[in-house]
Amino acid sequence: MGFFVRNKGVPVSDVQLKKLFSRFDKNNDNRLSREEIAEAFSQLGAFFPGYRAGRALAYNDANGDGFIDLHEFNDFVNYALSRGFELKF
Repeated sequence: MGFFVRNKGVPVSDVQLKKLFSRFDKNNDNRLSREEIAEAFSQLGAFFPGYRAGRALAYNDANGDGFIDLHEFNDFVNYALSRGFELKF
């Protein structure tokens, strides 16, 4: 597999994003913190990954606990898909 970058290559699928984001759940608590989300967006080649993580939480953290949990995960993945990340080979 290649690596993820923005605006070059083949669009990333929801399955690829789910796998990528799941890898960043470092403590295996089935939720993503702002720091874990920022690391994932950095891996995707996002400009200002910390800012992107904050925006992702603002749009997708339905219960306001500061994490993306299993109930919010699909909406979060759809949000990330809408940002236009692509896979470069």
